[in-house]
Amino acid sequence: MDDQYILKTLSNAIDVLELFEDEVSLTPKDIENKMKMNRTNLYRILYTLRHRGLLDLDPQSGEYRIGMKAVHLTALSLKRLDVKTISRPYLLKLGEMLGESIHLVKKNNNFAMFIDKIEAAEEVNMGSYIGWTAPLYCTASGKLLMSYKSDEWIKNYIQGINPKKYTDKTLTEFPHLLHNIKQIRHNGYSSDEEEMVEGLTCFAVPILGHKNNVLAAISVSGATTKMNKRKKEFLKQIEKTAAEISHAIKLTPEGVF
Repeated sequence: MDDQYILKTLSNAIDVLELFEDEVSLTPKDIENKMKMNRTNLYRILYTLRHRGLLDLDPQSGEYRIGMKAVHLTALSLKRLDVKTISRPYLLKLGEMLGESIHLVKKNNNFAMFIDKIEAAEEVNMGSYIGWTAPLYCTASGKLLMSYKSDEWIKNYIQGINPKKYTDKTLTEFPHLLHNIKQIRHNGYSSDEEEMVEGLTCFAVPILGHKNNVLAAISVSGATTKMNKRKKEFLKQIEKTAAEISHAIKLTPEGVF
């Protein structure tokens, strides 16, 4: 059944524009054959789209092309795109599915910055919030983002800070941290097993860009007992979500991210 709130004429106009996803130019007859709608209504739509700059008509060939107004609107949309905007709907779905806290994290200088968060219904008190920054060396996302750096970079990073031991499990020595980083590189995911907050475990996976460069990390966090019990399930779902976001990002033109 049709949605009563959809304007049929506007919907048809969008259908016309979508024909140009696969074609550079189309004649009015081409469009008519593809749309299979009333000719008078179709020509009024074409006239309106051309009048508003969304379509151009070549007077010599008689073919329509995407107009500069559409190009301008596309450029504005791309300019406003970021990892958070693209990731948000996927994270909401993931949070609903897993029932645990979901974070989107980017590297900001020598810190892990939490740029988005989907809160669990019953959250373990970890103190995270959007805009929060945490050390790289003791968070699942931070260690994951750090794993894309060289061993030398990691060594200089540890030597340049004064690592704090948040719990008995916090890795503050370079050899121990590097060993963990190598495991992350091998496994493709990172974990923080009570390294920053006692009773809290996190798993993190990467979001990748066009050249498989890491753009951000997705993490799921919760009580250690529950996280360990459902580890395979959680990893499977966050890896699937990260792959979907990475795919969506790779559909955008290079240079946007």
